[in-house]
Amino acid sequence: SLWPNPANETLTLGSIPPGTQRLELMDATGRSVKQLQGPFGNSTTSSVSELAPGTYTLCSFPLGGAVPSRLEIIH
Repeated sequence: SLWPNPANETLTLGSIPPGTQRLELMDATGRSVKQLQGPFGNSTTSSVSELAPGTYTLCSFPLGGAVPSRLEIIH
């Protein structure tokens, strides 16, 4: 889960699947705009203030595949 959504300055990611080694934010064109490297605990927080307003996809990469989530950034 991620909150707040829409996000403005910071984003909290909760319930990160065990074994997740990377979290990646991609813009509407599929371009990677931010990566976070694990290992992660149950949750982590990241700044999103540098990102332009818009719709992004957050993909977590646990062992065995990718798990996408939709995110809105507003300023």
